[in-house]
Amino acid sequence: MPAYQGGVGLAVGPDGQGVAFDAQSALEACLDPSLAPVGFGHVRCVIAMHDPDAVNGMLRTWFMERHGLLLHSDDITQLRNEYGENVAFYFAFLHFYTLALVPLAIVGVLCPIILGRAAYSYVYSAFLLAWAPVTIALWQGQSRRWAEAWGTRRVQSIDGDAERMATQLRPLYRPAGFRCHDDHDGIVPVFEPGWKRAIYSLFVTAPVVLGSAGVLMVLIWGLTISEVILGTYYTGPLASVVTLLPTAAYSLAIPMITQHYRKIAFQLTDRENIRTDSEFENAMTRKIFVFSALVSWLGLSVFGFLVVPFSDRLHDIVSATFHAIPLMGSVKIFSLSGRALEAAGGLSPAQLQSRLVALVVTGQVIDAFSELLMPLMIAYLDRWRQGGFAAMKDECPAASKDEIEKRYVARLRHELAKPPYIIYQDYAEMAVQFGYLTMFSSIWSWAPLICLINNWFEMRSDLLKITKTARRPVPARVEGIGAWASIFVLLGWAGSIMTPAFVSLYR
Repeated sequence: MPAYQGGVGLAVGPDGQGVAFDAQSALEACLDPSLAPVGFGHVRCVIAMHDPDAVNGMLRTWFMERHGLLLHSDDITQLRNEYGENVAFYFAFLHFYTLALVPLAIVGVLCPIILGRAAYSYVYSAFLLAWAPVTIALWQGQSRRWAEAWGTRRVQSIDGDAERMATQLRPLYRPAGFRCHDDHDGIVPVFEPGWKRAIYSLFVTAPVVLGSAGVLMVLIWGLTISEVILGTYYTGPLASVVTLLPTAAYSLAIPMITQHYRKIAFQLTDRENIRTDSEFENAMTRKIFVFSALVSWLGLSVFGFLVVPFSDRLHDIVSATFHAIPLMGSVKIFSLSGRALEAAGGLSPAQLQSRLVALVVTGQVIDAFSELLMPLMIAYLDRWRQGGFAAMKDECPAASKDEIEKRYVARLRHELAKPPYIIYQDYAEMAVQFGYLTMFSSIWSWAPLICLINNWFEMRSDLLKITKTARRPVPARVEGIGAWASIFVLLGWAGSIMTPAFVSLYR
């Protein structure tokens, strides 16, 4: 039975009439078989509508007055008042992280100008190794100050309190049963024992996640090697097209695999029967991040640590394979002699740098288009096709009651047609970008400047996405950015290993 914190439960009686009750009555109603609780096919979703005045005020402030990098604390507080601490913490982190990029971007620009070296610079790499942990430590202090200002300090520490947790259960949590509580003179849920969740996570969730990650690793590794082999040795017809086939296959396969994996991850996390929303989001975060990390960084790591350093060995393997297969010798579409690896330009450190440039620049542009511009275009086209522009206008005093109701219903349908706002996708983008900087930006020191420019647009596009292209997010009281804090710490440690490795390998 879903228990909504501080809200009103809904149920459908045997006569089809709706029944409303508070949280305590909701638990008691679970024992009444004549009532069907929310979630049994009667209610698809419960949303709050956007406040047009508040939305227009925020957009006017952010787009017309905040031209620089700095936002006022009042801007973040206004987001918190409108959408809750979970959304406000994301924008607070994005703002802090963007400001932290300024010194790194300055050093990254000065290195090629003064030292004449934009790749594998000792100065930039040393500064990068110090920048990552300092940034993480400063954010932890800033996060505590925001939590104290908003009154959410240690708010999630009550998750272990059974009595208080009973009023903050995740709506889809399935308790083992209900019992009377003498102190409260009411009915409280009986929690499932923790060992059941541990067994499910160990023998079901972990094998599925690791198996999916293994399949993805094999796919990315195979496509990367195929791209290198075709680009280096293929000389047959349509060579410029054939060499792009692995990239095209990657572009088509990865989005579909990612979509299916997210569904599987949600189902696995839901079946773990996690009690609170904060625990559920942290579990989902860890599962999603594993997949996002492999998609974003594995191909570049394979190319940088395997393909380029062992290009001679790869050439020997391809040559042996070519001569071992009689059919390959009769097909005059591959050339081994007269096309050295270095001359081909496909297995050089410069090509590694060009791959990073493509990922940092074009990848973020594509993400911005797919997340913001395309939903806006689709929404406006749908409203134009349905003739809904007039219905979406503000109510005028002269309008009749029926006309006002019609406009309200049109606005409500427009809100319901929007996709839900999923905050961990925005966090994942920032984590991927942070990973590119800490682990790979020694390859190209201009990367922080590109990320800084991108984040200026990202702050405003994310606000536009929340207010215009997505449903109004459900507020949640949180004391920080959750599991993402530990993920950023992990990326800082990974960068401290990979940055010296790249510099020592290619300097």
